[in-house]
Amino acid sequence: MNYISFIFQNPWREGKFNFNAIEREILPDILKDINSSAITVITGGRQVGKTTILMNIIDNLLKKGVEPKSVFYFNLDDFNLHPYFEQYTDFIQFINSEYQGFKYIFIDEIQRLKNPGIFLKLISDLKLKLKIIVSGSSSLELKSKISEHLTGRKHTFEIYPFSFGEFLKAKGVDILDKKTPGELIKFHNEELLKFLIEFIVYGGYPKVILSKDKKDKIIELKEIYDSYVKKDVKDFLNVDNISGYNNLVKGLAFQIGNLINYNELSVYSGLNVRSVKKYIDYLEGTYIFKRVFPYFTNARKEVSKVPKIFAIDTGLMNYVRENLLNKTDISGELYENFVFGEFLKNGFELKFWRKGGGAEVDFVINGIPIEVKSSKLKKPSLTKSFISYIENYKPQKAYYLNLNLYGSRIFKETEILFYPLWLIPELVKSLFKS
Repeated sequence: MNYISFIFQNPWREGKFNFNAIEREILPDILKDINSSAITVITGGRQVGKTTILMNIIDNLLKKGVEPKSVFYFNLDDFNLHPYFEQYTDFIQFINSEYQGFKYIFIDEIQRLKNPGIFLKLISDLKLKLKIIVSGSSSLELKSKISEHLTGRKHTFEIYPFSFGEFLKAKGVDILDKKTPGELIKFHNEELLKFLIEFIVYGGYPKVILSKDKKDKIIELKEIYDSYVKKDVKDFLNVDNISGYNNLVKGLAFQIGNLINYNELSVYSGLNVRSVKKYIDYLEGTYIFKRVFPYFTNARKEVSKVPKIFAIDTGLMNYVRENLLNKTDISGELYENFVFGEFLKNGFELKFWRKGGGAEVDFVINGIPIEVKSSKLKKPSLTKSFISYIENYKPQKAYYLNLNLYGSRIFKETEILFYPLWLIPELVKSLFKS
């Protein structure tokens, strides 16, 4: 066993830990779970900040006075540490030899183990005085390796790239919390629109956000795409037709915000329709794309209709679409994808509404319609489709997102709230309260 690697990964054991990072919005929920007996599972794509969140938890524990030697961290990307996990009895013996009291065990990238589910179950069943927190980069791989063995023993948290609110914090922008919407629109609308465009163009991956130069941002996106989408995901899927797989990813990137056209994707990629559907399942399970299904009051109809496809990160999609350098204009589907991402990152289940005659509303959350407009509005006017939804379902509230207008109006007893797109962090808070 490589003890030097272990000590290198656990600097707080020698009083050398100095941590500073932006606190993610999901962190308070995870910290509450630290007191539970369940195994805390943190999952999400590569490069979204899972390791940073683990370090944030460790930092929080140490600041609360937890004994540093009671905290154990293992990043299994380092194969030198794998011998510690070959026998669960040896692992327990090792951590007990390092510290005798209650222990916190952090295992990063646990999917690297051959049988992580069995390993965790065997330790969990012993009811030892310890808390286990693990992370993994693929919900599919984690499900295949641990879910079967940890039923009733785990709590899962999904991590995504930064939200727009987190992006603003990373930029040092705190005016959303300090000024009223009226003041923001009057004095800061253009400034906030520039931040919004930058976020939509380059996305929310932490390394991309922290890169100051545009070319450096593109280099980081290339690295994420090459190492994660083209390599990790492809290898996990055991892809034989590599060019077909790459073409499918590109084809999906150009379909975001639209109904999935399986036949078109089949022709574009050179894959048969069955393979297209299988790979889309996998790409969703590995946090690249996400399907959104139509809203119906009849659940049987809902699963039979064609879904829309959205990207988890608009920056990665712009890289795939070769649509980055000197980009200042944002197409409507990218604004729509941005809104999708903000609600997804906050745990909302999204639907869209589409009527036979072509009427459509971009999103529906628990019956509340949300329309996205990539333009500045001079007055609070509504589309025919939006009016049609209100007449059909009579919601108490509805939301109309745009580039500048903030306010409200009443239409047939429905309160319609107009929000600038850059104010979406406040909209998310509002929906949480409703």
